[in-house]
Amino acid sequence: MMKYFFLFFLFTFQIQAQSQYDFVGFLFIENTRPISYRMIFDVENGSINGYSITGIGTSFETKSEINGKYSKKSIELKEYQIISTLSEEPISSFCFIDLTAEKEGKNYQGKFTGYYLDSTICAQGKIVFSEKAKLEKQIKKTQKIYDFVKRKENELTILRSGDIHTISWSDQKFKMQLWDSALEDNDRMTVVINGVVQMKNEPMFNKKKSISYILKEGENTIQIIAENEGDVANNTTRIELIDKSKKHAILSELQEGKSLILKIVL
Repeated sequence: MMKYFFLFFLFTFQIQAQSQYDFVGFLFIENTRPISYRMIFDVENGSINGYSITGIGTSFETKSEINGKYSKKSIELKEYQIISTLSEEPISSFCFIDLTAEKEGKNYQGKFTGYYLDSTICAQGKIVFSEKAKLEKQIKKTQKIYDFVKRKENELTILRSGDIHTISWSDQKFKMQLWDSALEDNDRMTVVINGVVQMKNEPMFNKKKSISYILKEGENTIQIIAENEGDVANNTTRIELIDKSKKHAILSELQEGKSLILKIVL
């Protein structure tokens, strides 16, 4: 009886000690388009064993073996061998990633260095990634928001740098909500209403931030400024303007230092 109990305990311990993780994100190299990156690995007693996929869906998609260390707050890993690739380039031209990232909110952020087989550095930059299941859940949530907006408002207004958008308003009370509805990537915004700063260099998260304001008769000018572009190109922020009887859904896509103008006419 004791023998069976011991075997059951050992099996249970092994299940608890080993977990599988699936992360997706991007590699960011200066003056280069972001490169998709995925990591699938098992963790046993803090040690990582698994594989990465670089350039998902491209002609250079490559699958590599990885190992490293994992904790709830940080990840260290390195690629050391190619499993498969769609690239026709010689193995000597492949860049093997060595990265360190720390958990910040729902995401991991860090730096990476790429090495050729001869240990020469071939790339350096930043990496941002999140658990695939959580990201898919957020994407579904975002899609539900978009679907709701389309049903209620018929369309989502997309505004970019330099755009001016005029909206007729029915009530003196004005409410604006701003948030990052997708991957939190450190976008920061400033909002100025009728020449007065209402929000200064605020980071955008999935949780909504609100501004309430009493409009003046006639035209009110709202300037929305992108203080940066976060970790993913363009500062992309969801905006909702709430009138007495209607909601106006806006998606802003701004470059760093650029702005858009909303003209609210009461």
